[in-house]
Amino acid sequence: MGFSKKKLFLVFIFLMLALTFFLTAAVSATATVTIRAYDRNSNVITNALIVVYDSNWKYLTKEITDSFGRVYFNLPTWQSYYFELFVKGFCVGSIEKTISENISASIRTQDYPAKLDISICDANGNILPNAKVKLYDKFGSLVATSFSDSFGNVSFIVPAMAWYNGNHEYVSYEAEVYRNNNFFGSKDNIQITSTTYNGYTNIITNYQPKVLISYYYRYFDKDAAVIVVGKKAAQLDYDCARKIQTLFKNASIITDKEALATNITRKYRVIFTVGGPQANNFTLQLQPKMPKPFSEYGFGWALSGTRKQDQAVIETFFDDPASPTQIYFIIAGNTREGTLRATNELLKQPEIEGNVLMFD
Repeated sequence: MGFSKKKLFLVFIFLMLALTFFLTAAVSATATVTIRAYDRNSNVITNALIVVYDSNWKYLTKEITDSFGRVYFNLPTWQSYYFELFVKGFCVGSIEKTISENISASIRTQDYPAKLDISICDANGNILPNAKVKLYDKFGSLVATSFSDSFGNVSFIVPAMAWYNGNHEYVSYEAEVYRNNNFFGSKDNIQITSTTYNGYTNIITNYQPKVLISYYYRYFDKDAAVIVVGKKAAQLDYDCARKIQTLFKNASIITDKEALATNITRKYRVIFTVGGPQANNFTLQLQPKMPKPFSEYGFGWALSGTRKQDQAVIETFFDDPASPTQIYFIIAGNTREGTLRATNELLKQPEIEGNVLMFD
């Protein structure tokens, strides 16, 4: 009888160990999950991003689809996961799967591809070939870059709609037009709402034939120029002002406080302002008149929605285009280093197309 109890006890121990081993193996087991991405035409989407989240939407991992539109994940079994498909930075589809073994699944989107055609014209309505067009999303992230053809047209293949925080919305794009690094205009709130997934817009830029900006600071009355620098600006801004001063015979350097206290447009014909709106209050006041104003960025200001350190700009405009007696030059950057870059470019730049010269 004692032998039977001992044998029964050993069988019980064996079963408990087997159960523990089975449960441990089940919990720690992984499965291979194959996800394939398809567009609205049932074509595979290559170079797309698929992101994996757990059942509580906690980020786990991500992969890029291969030439067959596939990605592979090794994930713990007996759990639920969300898989999101991103194309050109936009979430265009998702699925939820509970994994118990190796599986294959697909994510299909109805929002991609859509075609956005843009026609680029100059200030007189003439086509503008070889123009660089940068396409941004509503958050200021660069989506794509391309150039207009010989007919002034450029096309982008992009999503028409996307998911934002659970809402299915039309994507709003902004297009900026450049030529030889000079900014010539932009258009925002561009959407593809057509049922054919084809959108079109026209951008009439401020492009004009080349203008010799050197005329304004080399051949105007040499005593008619002033250079405005922020009173509390960095020493580097004052160094930039002195560099610009060498272009003139007797150009004055004054602070933004002095410039705002007097009507300097009555006294000077050529007005330079050094530094962006954060470093120079006079530049801040000119924002509404600037061809390409700065935009608010965090606790400061930035060009083109970015704080790229050495990004710089040279802008010119007349105080009154109908009576062009005073001309302004904005010499600025995202940082003091950017302002120095704009200054050095000004000293060697003999001409400018239109009125904005960007340095990315």
